[in-house]
Amino acid sequence: DIPWLNTVLHDRLNQLDGKGAAALFFGKLFGSESRDREAGVEKQFFGNYAAFAKAGSAFTPLSNGISALSPVRHLMEKMVGLDHRRRLPAFQKNTFTKKFAAWQKGREKSSGGKARPAKVLLFADIYTNFLHPESGMAAVKVLDALGIDVRLSDVPAEGRAALSQGMVETAARRANRVAHDLENEIDRGWKIVVPEPSVLALFRRDYKNLLNNNTLFEKLRENSLGAVEYLGHYLTENKIPLQAIFDANRFPPGKRLFYHGHCQRKSLGGIPDEGALFTELGFDVVSSKVECCGMAGSFGYKKEFYDVSMKIGEALFQQIRLADGENPRTIVTGGISCRHQIEEGVHRPVFHPMEVLEKILAAEGGGLS
Repeated sequence: DIPWLNTVLHDRLNQLDGKGAAALFFGKLFGSESRDREAGVEKQFFGNYAAFAKAGSAFTPLSNGISALSPVRHLMEKMVGLDHRRRLPAFQKNTFTKKFAAWQKGREKSSGGKARPAKVLLFADIYTNFLHPESGMAAVKVLDALGIDVRLSDVPAEGRAALSQGMVETAARRANRVAHDLENEIDRGWKIVVPEPSVLALFRRDYKNLLNNNTLFEKLRENSLGAVEYLGHYLTENKIPLQAIFDANRFPPGKRLFYHGHCQRKSLGGIPDEGALFTELGFDVVSSKVECCGMAGSFGYKKEFYDVSMKIGEALFQQIRLADGENPRTIVTGGISCRHQIEEGVHRPVFHPMEVLEKILAAEGGGLS
C-alpha cells in the first residue's frame, strides 16, 4: 500500500519537523492531536484548512481582498509556505449549506413534502461548501429533478487535509467521528453521495487505515458513491436511458467538451468514466491523456513545489489548447484541485460534471428550481 506508506513516512518526518512554539500553538488552536502538533506551521496550516476556510468564508469579501494583497501573499509564503504566485480560490459567503437551506425551503413549499423512494445524503465537504457551492447545488438539483430525496450533511473536517500532511492521529480522529455519523444515516437507508473525488477516495480507501473497525469501513465504502456514479446507477436500475433525460444539444455552450479525470477518482477503479458518459450523451469529447494535473491537493500551493506543479500541468494545458483549435471547448473535471490548476493554467472557467448536466436540464425546463 504505497499511498499509506507515504503517509506513515510523512508522520515520522513530522516528529522531526517542528516542535517550535508557533507550530505547537497553531496545532492546539486548530484541534490537531497532541502527536501531530510536532509538525511544522506549514503542515498545521494545510492540515487544518477547514478552520481557515470557515473563517475566510465568514469574513468575505474582506478576507478575499486582504489575501490578494502582494505584501500579505509574501507574508503567507514566509509563514506557512504558500507560494505567492499561486492564485487563491475565493471563499464564498453564500456557502453550499446556505444555498441548500434556501433551496430546500422553496422546494418543500412546491413539493408538498411528498415521500420519494430513493434517498441521498450529499456529503458537504469543506472544499465544495466554502469554495465551489455551485458544484454541490448542481448535484442537488439534478438528483431532485429525477425524483430523488436529497439531504445535506454537516460540514465536518473529514480528515483529507490532515492526512495529506501526514497528521495521522488528527486524520484518524476526524475520520472516526465522520464515519460513525454517516453510519447512522446509512442504517436509515440513505446513500452517501460525494461530489469531491478526493473525499470519496478517503471514504472508500484511506479510511481502511484510519478506522479501527473494518465492518464500519466496509459499510461506508459500499454505500459511498460519486455524484455521476450514483446518477448512472440510479438511471440503470430504473431503466431510464441517459439520452431521455440529458440532451447534449441543449447544453448552452455547445457540444464540444474537454474532460480531465481526477487522479483520486481513477485510482479507485470500477467507477464509470465520466468522459465516456458525456460521449454517450452525444458530446464531442476530448479526454486528457495525463494522469495528474500537477496540483495534487496542497502540493501545488507550496513554495518549494509550485514550479514543479506548473511544469507537470503544462502537458495538460497544451492538450487543452490543442483540442480547442479555433473554437474553445468547455472544460470539465470533478476535482477541486484539478479545477484550480486548469483555471490558472489556461485562464478559463472549469465545470464539475454535474454542472454540465444541470445546465442541460435547466435549458430543457427539467423541473429545476
